[in-house]
Parts: sequence; C-alpha cells; structure tokens
Amino acid sequence: MKRVFSLMLLFLPVFAIAAPWGVPTDYTHTWDPSSPSSRPGEKYLLPRILDGQTVRIYLDFPNGNEKQRAAAQKSIADSYARWFAEPAKIIRQTGREAEFADILKILDRGIRVQFVGVDQPRDLDFCIASRSQLAGTGAAGWYERNDEDGGAPRIVRLMDTAGNRIMGMDAEIVQLHEIGHSLGLSDQYDFWRDEGTHAVYHSKPQADGIMKQYPVISCDEADGIVNLIDLTRRVRRGGERGWRSLCKGSDQYYINAMPAGRGPYAISFSSELDWMLETFRDGKKVQEQKLTLDLKNGLSPFDEGPERVLERDAAGRPVRAQGSQGEDIFYSYTYDKRMRLVLRDGRLVQSEETKPVRAGNGQVMQRTVFFGEDGEFSVVIMSRAKWQQPKGWAAYETQFGEEMASVSLQIHFNAKGQVSKHSIYVADEVRAASSGSKKEQALEQALSQSMQQQKWQRKLEELSEWYLKQH
Repeated sequence: MKRVFSLMLLFLPVFAIAAPWGVPTDYTHTWDPSSPSSRPGEKYLLPRILDGQTVRIYLDFPNGNEKQRAAAQKSIADSYARWFAEPAKIIRQTGREAEFADILKILDRGIRVQFVGVDQPRDLDFCIASRSQLAGTGAAGWYERNDEDGGAPRIVRLMDTAGNRIMGMDAEIVQLHEIGHSLGLSDQYDFWRDEGTHAVYHSKPQADGIMKQYPVISCDEADGIVNLIDLTRRVRRGGERGWRSLCKGSDQYYINAMPAGRGPYAISFSSELDWMLETFRDGKKVQEQKLTLDLKNGLSPFDEGPERVLERDAAGRPVRAQGSQGEDIFYSYTYDKRMRLVLRDGRLVQSEETKPVRAGNGQVMQRTVFFGEDGEFSVVIMSRAKWQQPKGWAAYETQFGEEMASVSLQIHFNAKGQVSKHSIYVADEVRAASSGSKKEQALEQALSQSMQQQKWQRKLEELSEWYLKQH
C-alpha cells in the first residue's frame, strides 16, 4: 500500500539499554548518482540550512495567547539551535577540534529560524494542539510530510501542561525529538527503528539519545549530525580509513557517512509491488534500480533451491548471492530487519521482508515473501516466537479467477513441528459482490474447480515443508 504521509510518532517512553542514530529510509531517494549536482535529503530541512538559508516556520497555536506564542517561538528556535550546539560541544570535549574544523564552522553558525504568517511561504508548519484536538492519537507529538500534495512538512505536539510536561514527558524533549526528524534523523525505538531507518546510514547501539526520547543529545547523535552533514554535502571525511566515532571507547568508524563494514545495498519499497535497490560503495551511492514485481514470471519460495553466497558484510551476513538457477540475490539489514530481492535477467521475481513484530506483550519474528504466480500476486508469511524453534504458523495467500477471489491457507505448528490445525478461507466480500447475479454461479463454479482438495492439499504440504526448512 502506498503511504501518502511520512509519519513519525512520539509515544510514551520505551526504555532500553542503548539507542543508535539513523537517517530515514527515503533520505537518499532524491539523490541521483548520475548527476554531480544532485544530493540527498532534499525533502528535509538540512540542505536548506547548509546553504545558509533561514528556516521559515508558521506557528499554528490557536489556543495560545500572545505571551504563550512568544514563549513557544523562542522554545522552538532554541531547540533547533541545540541540535547544532550540542554536537559542537561534544567535539570540543573530545579534543578533536582540528579534525572537525569544517564541521565546527557549520555548527557554530547555528540554525536561523524565522516565524512567518499563514499566507507566507514557509519550510515547516509547527502546530501546538490541545489534548482534545489530538484525542485518540495516543501520541505526544509527531512529524509528518505529505509528499503527494507537495505542502510543507508539519510538526505537531501537545500543549505544555503543569510542570512543562506532556503526557508525563518533558515538553522540550518531545519538541527536540520531532525537530530531529525535520533535520533528517529517524526514530530509534526498538520496534519502530527497523521500519523507518536507512539500511546503510545507521549505527550500532552505543548511547541513549533524544531520538529514543532520552533527555540528552548523545555522542551517538553527534556522530549522526556529522554524518548527516557530510552525506548531504557529499563530503568524504578521514580518507580511506574514515573517522572514529565521538563516543568514548568506541571502535566504530565511518566512511562517507556509512559505518565501516556495512553491506553495500539498501532495499526499500513503496508498495508490495514497487521496490527500490540502491547500491553504495564507501558510503557513496553509485546505482539506483526501481523494480516492479514480475507477476507473470515469479519465483515461488516453494520452488527455490539452495543459494551460493558471493559476498558478506563485516558481521558475516550475506549481502549478495546466486540462486540455484542463476538468479541474482541481494540483501540489506536495518537493525533486526532483513530485506531480500531476487532478480532473474534483471526482472524482480521475488521480494522478502523479515522483521520482529509485536505479539501481545512480546514479539515474534515474521518473514513475508512476495511473488507472482500464474500472473497473480501471492504472499507467503511465517511467524515464530523463537526462530530456532518450530512452534508458530505459516500462511499462503493468493488471488485467482476473473473475479479475483482471495484465498488464504493457514497452518499452525506445535512445539514438535507437527501440524496442529489448518484452514482454507475464501474472502466473503468476493462472494457478496456478485450475489444474485449470473456472476455468482460462474464464481461458485470457479471456486469449486480451483479449490479441489488435491490442489490445496498439495499447496498445504508445500507450505508446511517450506516453513519447517526456515531458520
């Protein structure tokens, strides 16, 4: 499904051991590697800031009086200033001023902010809303961007309550977090960072920070600001070796804003059919491929043979492989999420996403494979609480016939890997759509013909075999 809004929410605190930095998945989508003048991040504010321009903000504060509006404007300007002032302070505390002299010049210049009227051009809308206006959202604030309409991005946060708190959180931290998004930093909550963070431009956990709703801009996030500036300017820092993290005792090195040893591919998608494969070398984007899933010549996961790994990343994970029939296979990793594309003669014949998802009070690992089958879109999903144990479930979904009936098969496995139950489901809305017409008879006949016991029993067996082979 195509996402109209790029939306990043800030909910109540989610505490964990550490929080790295990362840039959003789409930060490099505006970067054309064939154009010397093209650069990343054009949908965000940082390019404008680096060009020395003022950030124009319209403050929408309908319930605020003149004094409150003035205080809000100062607070917003101060929050933007902190995102440059704190990394500059960290650089000086490490005694590495000479190494980052060019960055300090930019950081010390700061971020200029101007508040404009509702009818004037602006770069950002900033809305301070009452609790009643945001009833039901469960969020203290968020950043959103409507790419289709081309309007200015928007930050929304709740009004301060007693003690300068918003839903139990410090109002300044909420504001700093959302402003971080507008500059080009992604969420770092355990469950959400996998979805919104770029597969190449992110770091390993080292320190807690604002983008995980902690009260300080961390050394990790100082790394992120330096890398974000270098990435946007297309500057290579530290030569062939790169540069070492600002975090004390860290062994993390960066080359062209990309952590050393990171796999060279970034895989993303705008819908289940439309995918993008970006290739990076030493942090520089060298190729971009926009791919559409080939439904006529798809590769079913049930028909895949063993693959041969051709290239691994520093963690030993495969990043490029060759399939049993000569397919080109690419992998990318973002924290706990893995993406995989299979190409045959340059056509996308299968795509895959494996990631942790919430399940009750815990999480499960879920693998989803998209492919074409007889010209129709099909999906296979498997879910396990623990990847090395067989307990879980698998599902196969496809469409068939002129009426595009939707069919789902599902199998549940117990702890011994035995099938505990299975089911076949035909979407009721398809039946209802042709009720009382001649189409109904044709549909019922198609269903009875295509859903023969032998065919679906065979498909269930294939699904079971595929599930039990996964690890």
